[in-house]
Amino acid sequence: MFLLRAFGWLFLVVALAFAVNDGLVWASEGDLRPIARGELWARVDVASLNLLQALTQRYLHPALWSALVRPVLLTPALPVALLVGLVCLWFGRRRGGERESGDFIVSRGPRRKRGRGALS
Repeated sequence: MFLLRAFGWLFLVVALAFAVNDGLVWASEGDLRPIARGELWARVDVASLNLLQALTQRYLHPALWSALVRPVLLTPALPVALLVGLVCLWFGRRRGGERESGDFIVSRGPRRKRGRGALS
């Protein structure tokens, strides 16, 4: 569950970065044009995006690219990242204050007071 929450927070930070990017583009150009997932992928690695298109059209079906993959890549990245982050946080939430064995930060309980010994 810790890993799912970590992915949730990571996706929320990515969604915040997308929001800042879209806001800066809006402020500089004057029109609101949210970044699409395909555009983002092309900025990161255009060769892998072209490879996906070639493999989909050659080995699966050419219509699959234009009917399914391309519309998915044209959707805005911000709502998708926000939705994935919230879903990961929802499914990774702690229920009823339970403590997980895989958590890195585990409270140790109250500390005992040290009495003054003979040497102090």
